Amino acid sequence: MNIEETGKLLNRISSYDNRLVTAVMVDSWHKIMQDISLEAALNAMEKHFIESTNYLMPFHIRERVKPHHAHPPVYERAPDRQKTEEPTWEECEEYRKHLHDMRKRIWAEVKAGTYEGWTGDPVPDYEAIQKAFEEKRRNGGK
Repeated sequence: MNIEETGKLLNRISSYDNRLVTAVMVDSWHKIMQDISLEAALNAMEKHFIESTNYLMPFHIRERVKPHHAHPPVYERAPDRQKTEEPTWEECEEYRKHLHDMRKRIWAEVKAGTYEGWTGDPVPDYEAIQKAFEEKRRNGGK
């Protein structure tokens, strides 16, 4: 965000906690917040005031907007197996749940404005997993 947007953010914050916004404050906040978009900062600010009575500081916004800076997200990789092995139904179901959870995490990051792209390895043997799913469906789930 630019310096003008930082001023808008601080004015919005002052509407909640009555802080006196000065040029020095805007400059100080801008140095810390310039890599965050105004929209993401406003969303973080709203969440803060909904969930907390603490005096809002730049740390609180950064913590909500960029939690992956301190701890990058870990996308688990499916266990390696021999290419000739067919996955079991349980493995397929576990993989499906893994994909569902991963999609939810990624979508949450996209909505929060923190998604920086895929960082994991592709899952090995996708064709075998797909084949096992199709065979299971043909056999009525058995």
